[in-house]
Amino acid sequence: MQTQKNNTGKKLSRIMCLDMYLMSLSWDEYTQLQSRIEDPRPGQHPLLCWDLAAPSSERGNAEIMHTLCRIAGGADWTKQLPAILTRPYQALVLTDAQRVICWADEGFERMTGYPASFAIGKKPSFLQGTNSCPHKIAYIHKKLEAGRRFRSSLLNYRADGSEYLCGIEVFPLRHQQKITHFLALENEII
Repeated sequence: MQTQKNNTGKKLSRIMCLDMYLMSLSWDEYTQLQSRIEDPRPGQHPLLCWDLAAPSSERGNAEIMHTLCRIAGGADWTKQLPAILTRPYQALVLTDAQRVICWADEGFERMTGYPASFAIGKKPSFLQGTNSCPHKIAYIHKKLEAGRRFRSSLLNYRADGSEYLCGIEVFPLRHQQKITHFLALENEII
């Protein structure tokens, strides 16, 4: 089997922290490089830095990063993503500037019971119900209007009607100083 090499002659499949390097690439750079990476040891993980690779491969951060970059098009907010995605989360939700969901990861379905396809096109408020605190909702709206990163929690409802306390950390994403999207990192608070 022929092993592909990068321009320095090193085997790409043996670069320590390859996952971190791949996450830093633009979508175009990644797709050009992807075809050159081969695993010379079938059935084994090609990364040597397993302590960093395991969480990333489990979470699929590289795949998430590339999905978000594809959604962003040429927006420069993608530069923020590697740092944001190092923070803990169980679910990710991306909304546009008008707070309409345009993407959610698989963790969203695990947390809420709603498939992403159901959530897309709706505002996250569809998860709120009778016992959701109006003061918390107002606080979240105020913070979104201010366009700053913030943390909060809110009682939401799953597809089956059960309640859960959702911790959110919201990041405004800007292109040329204008907010185009918000990315919410969500965790169920138990």
